[in-house]
Amino acid sequence: MPEIWISLDASNRRSTWVWTGFLTSVWAGVAAAIMLSAGPESSGAGRWSWAGIITAFWLAGVLHLANRAYGRTLLTSERMEFRTFVSQRSIPWSEITEIEKKSHHTRGGLWWELRARRARRRSVAIPGTFSSREGDVDFERKLAVLRKYWIDSLEANALASSRIAVDVVGMAGGAGAVGETVGEVGGRLRRKPRLMVAVLAVAVVTAVIGVVALPPPFQILPSSLVGVPVMVWLIHRDRRSTPG
Repeated sequence: MPEIWISLDASNRRSTWVWTGFLTSVWAGVAAAIMLSAGPESSGAGRWSWAGIITAFWLAGVLHLANRAYGRTLLTSERMEFRTFVSQRSIPWSEITEIEKKSHHTRGGLWWELRARRARRRSVAIPGTFSSREGDVDFERKLAVLRKYWIDSLEANALASSRIAVDVVGMAGGAGAVGETVGEVGGRLRRKPRLMVAVLAVAVVTAVIGVVALPPPFQILPSSLVGVPVMVWLIHRDRRSTPG
């Protein structure tokens, strides 16, 4: 999959700067009211202390809005990479359990964002996906692209895991031996219920251990490091014990 960037369009950036101007006006009004309400007996140090506090809150609000306006996300075949003014981080697709659309109702109106939900951890907002317009076509396109990259990555990982299992089964015959195909192994398992039960028991037990005991993306380790070799050994042992 090609690498692409997700970021806000010009319309949503303008909306963010409108809110920045509104926020600036509010804090400037609060500062002016405090300075004017202080009587002549008030000390200059006290006035400037209040001015410093108001300025700090104003800067925090402006930084948040600018971060939202210019934050962006790089999508690759393996992960999402978040780039903002204050941080950079990446999240592998394997850690994500859902790409969700979340709405927020405030006194100023309604707005939406996309979040990446992770197993056993809090969800995170995806930079570059804010929208204040209902029925925003560009916002819905970003949601579709993110879900496509996520699903394609899961399918690619599943395919890679199955190929590894097939390769291990193929090598189990030893040097110079021809490995069995997946169809041949499946046919032999169907003809031998006991062997099938043993293989399924190993697969289920190691999978359950991974899900219960390990966090993502390490849940596959018991199956891949223990379960697959044991299943290969069972199949290979049955192959050797079966008359040619």
